[in-house]
Amino acid sequence: MEPGQLNFTKSINLRLIAAATWLLAALPAWSHPLPPEFSADYHLEMYQTSLARATYELRHTDNGLVMTQTTKPTGLIALFRKDQIDVRSDMSMHDGHLGLDRYSYIYKGSDKNKNISLSIDRRTDETDGPDLHVSGVDSGDPVDINTNKAFWDPLSIQIPLMMQAENFGAPHEISAFMSGEIRTYLFSHPGDEQVEIDGKVYDCVMIIGAETDRDRKMIIWLARGLHYLPVKIQQWKDGEVSSTVLLDSAHFPADKTPDPEPDPFKDL
Repeated sequence: MEPGQLNFTKSINLRLIAAATWLLAALPAWSHPLPPEFSADYHLEMYQTSLARATYELRHTDNGLVMTQTTKPTGLIALFRKDQIDVRSDMSMHDGHLGLDRYSYIYKGSDKNKNISLSIDRRTDETDGPDLHVSGVDSGDPVDINTNKAFWDPLSIQIPLMMQAENFGAPHEISAFMSGEIRTYLFSHPGDEQVEIDGKVYDCVMIIGAETDRDRKMIIWLARGLHYLPVKIQQWKDGEVSSTVLLDSAHFPADKTPDPEPDPFKDL
């Protein structure tokens, strides 16, 4: 296959962005502190070749979090494709729980409309009915879903994973918005592992997420020394690794050691 013939959307969107199809129920703020602000760079490998790079950023707001991601091709494929994917997830606190409010996915570089825009409204009265109303557009098709399931999106799901990694608990089913619908996955924590990337060794919590109706699974390693930021993600299909996402660098502004106060007696 020629590099220019690689389907960037399928290889990058489904593997790098949807490498995060991890959905957990809404989390109580008092038992799971919000992750600190960060920026992180990753690259996607397939066939032992780096195909794309992505930058993730998380920042705090007055009542929640905003997470963004920008993905571009790299290496030989970048000579043929100038695609770019921009993703944003807005989250806020609702009755002591962090929840998804809005999600947008903008794909630049294709004649096809692959954009997604979602808005999640919560029922605030005491009448009977679904707790959540999801509206918007997915690849040109309208989205209109009523559900009682707490769910996230392929980007923001990283946040509850980081929040629960230290005490993940027993295996449980979770829900995700994928391809115009809310799907179910089973997640478990089989144990801990050390992961080495470019000579750096990370002590990690390992989490496995499996689709309930297909032979697909994902393994994610969350590093204790990086506030449980994912450092490695593998996607498996039919018993084999189909892609790997690896951390290149991460920065947590709150971890920066402050400059020492000037010593007024230094030159005396």
